[in-house]
Formats: sequence, C-alpha cells, structure tokens
Amino acid sequence: DCQPTALMASAIKAIGWQSFAILHINDAWGRSLAQDLMFAANDALSVTATASYSFLNKAEMEAAVRLVFESGARIVVLAAFEAEIATLAGFADAFGMLTPG
Repeated sequence: DCQPTALMASAIKAIGWQSFAILHINDAWGRSLAQDLMFAANDALSVTATASYSFLNKAEMEAAVRLVFESGARIVVLAAFEAEIATLAGFADAFGMLTPG
C-alpha cells in the first residue's frame, strides 16, 4: 500500500520543495518505504540520494548520513526506529545538517 508515501510526496511538493533524500534502515520495511516513496515522487520530485544502514550499525549509519550530506539534500525523509534516532541525529549534527528551530 503506497498511500502513506504518496501523502509524503504530495506534502513535499505542496510545500514547494523539488527534491529530497531518503535515509532508511536496510530491512524489508525500510526498503519498501524507500521504493514506494521513489515511485510516489514520480517525475514531479527529484530524489537526490537514497542511503541505507543496518540496524544500530554505527559505521553504516555514519556512512549513510555522509552520503545524504554529500548529495546536497536539504530535505531528508527518514525511516528509522526510535533506538536509532539519537545516533543518526548526532551524525547529521556533526555534518552540519541540522538547523536550530
């Protein structure tokens, strides 16, 4: 069912953004979400990067965040588990990807 990802793509487009990156856990759920979101983006939005990592693998998480950073993406759709958020946010902050507010 692609409805949630279609809504995400519609929201990204409605706000006026033209591109985004996808950062996701490399499991069935994360891969499915990334694939569905890329399909929902269609020709209306550009996916600048997709990056994945294994559950709680800090080296892979850092590499995935770095890939997204290097893509120049300003908008990132994240498919992660709660236990991973602080680590991913720490890497994103270290790369200067987070802004106050």
